[in-house]
Amino acid sequence: MSDTAGAAVVPKDLYSSAASDVVFPVVGSVIPGDHVYQVFAALCRVEPRVREIANLAVDRIFGTLPLYGGRMVLTRKAQLRIRTPVAAIPLVVPFAGKSLRIQDATIRLGAPRIFRLRPHQQLFSWIVTIKGFTNPDVFLEAVRRQLREQEIDTEARIGHRAVLTVKGARIVGFPVLCSTLPAADSLRLQERGIGGRRHIGAGIFVPVSSGFGAAFEEYDSRDFARPRSGDGG
Repeated sequence: MSDTAGAAVVPKDLYSSAASDVVFPVVGSVIPGDHVYQVFAALCRVEPRVREIANLAVDRIFGTLPLYGGRMVLTRKAQLRIRTPVAAIPLVVPFAGKSLRIQDATIRLGAPRIFRLRPHQQLFSWIVTIKGFTNPDVFLEAVRRQLREQEIDTEARIGHRAVLTVKGARIVGFPVLCSTLPAADSLRLQERGIGGRRHIGAGIFVPVSSGFGAAFEEYDSRDFARPRSGDGG
């Protein structure tokens, strides 16, 4: 894995999508398991204009192994996905080579790859949060309502409760799996997501293998291994 900054590889057909994934290799050792808000805050310290990018989504770091005390070890496959509108890519790519302070740890971002979004029939988000909805049954109804409002035709399921921590506050959400997605709806869900707090990791949908659906009921958001995904996974 390269840990040096350099020019990002840009697909020729990149601009056919409203949003793309900028995926950075991550170099470091041990970081907190619940770290997405801290990563976002560190990115904003490097480039304050990141806060102003509409629909920017910072995923949690994957390619890790669990450690004691709610921490995790970065492997050679560790990566950070930032989903951004195409127009904002020039603001995101210069994070390459930058060091980010995450509590008492430091990580460094390598040269990114850029992936345009592609349609997939099955998409997964490790956590979706909807303000005021923490009961599983009413949460699922709220998810389905937001999907209908975006005219996304899909079969949605939720998993066991998941938690985000922001400045010491615990925010409750649930993993969401959307299946049998038509191509246009799949792209729309990846570009817009559902729920809130996408800038700190919630409501970001990524492709998963067809076999993941059978194991979804047992998925635990505290596991740090991403289900097998498509581009950028």
